Amino acid sequence: MKVAVNGMRKRFGFTVALDNVSLDFAGRVNLVLGTNGSGKSTLINVIAGVTYPQEGSLFLGTSEFRSSDRRGWRRGIEAARAKMGFMLDKPGYPAYLDGIELLEWASSKRDADWTGKIAQKLDMTAFVHRPIGGYSSGMTQKLGLGASIVSKPEVVLWDEPTANLDAPTRRSVSGLIVELAKGGTTFVIASHTPADFEGIADWMCVMRLGKVVMSGMIKDLSAGSARLIIETDKPSLLAAEALRSGLAVKAEVRDGHAELETNGAADVGSIRRIAGTVGAEVRSVEVNSRSISELYAGAIS
Repeated sequence: MKVAVNGMRKRFGFTVALDNVSLDFAGRVNLVLGTNGSGKSTLINVIAGVTYPQEGSLFLGTSEFRSSDRRGWRRGIEAARAKMGFMLDKPGYPAYLDGIELLEWASSKRDADWTGKIAQKLDMTAFVHRPIGGYSSGMTQKLGLGASIVSKPEVVLWDEPTANLDAPTRRSVSGLIVELAKGGTTFVIASHTPADFEGIADWMCVMRLGKVVMSGMIKDLSAGSARLIIETDKPSLLAAEALRSGLAVKAEVRDGHAELETNGAADVGSIRRIAGTVGAEVRSVEVNSRSISELYAGAIS
């Protein structure tokens, strides 16, 4: 299902949460990254229909909802929710229900095997038959994740899904994302821990004070910059020349190597050419594309 926003503006009193945000979530697994107060949770809540923007439009599938038509927006979101799964900030569930009852309700009891698989993958089997009122924050987080995907929705909206989770469960969440994405589910995930989604996410944006400061397919953003580790007999001279020539935006000398950060795609031929100008011998060049975490850190620094 297509998910996009256009010209989205949202203000809470004097605080601008979304400032003319336009995004087309082009990947199966989309990350909305940002620090606290960046607007990422507000964006997720607008798409989920939890809060309403002062300006802008929302696209879900083939339908467009405009802020100028509040009634149509509300009806459209209500109709779309049947195809969506949610795990928003601080989920709350009826304390008297058992976890398995909530999962069965969320799945409409369509696939008992899938429900059981989710409970096992998220390490809930030890407590899923107990009343939710006795759950810890980590247990509640697992249940919320399970309930959001148990119906195999077309779109999943998550806000900080890996909060309060241990490392094994985070890996299980990654596996479930990959499995559902292969089946056609689109994820829109707000987070400030990009490392949890390395190798999984297709697309990312970074928000800061309600504005989008970076967005695009991760493979394209990574290709736009690279880190080079060069083994050479004159690392200091090579690093200095790389900076002087504009080939590198940052250069360090470490353990007898020159480490360069570039703005463009890595060009080993260019490295050898600048090495020749300072009489340096290049023995090897290791090219590393920037990770999601590095792209994020660069965008908010």
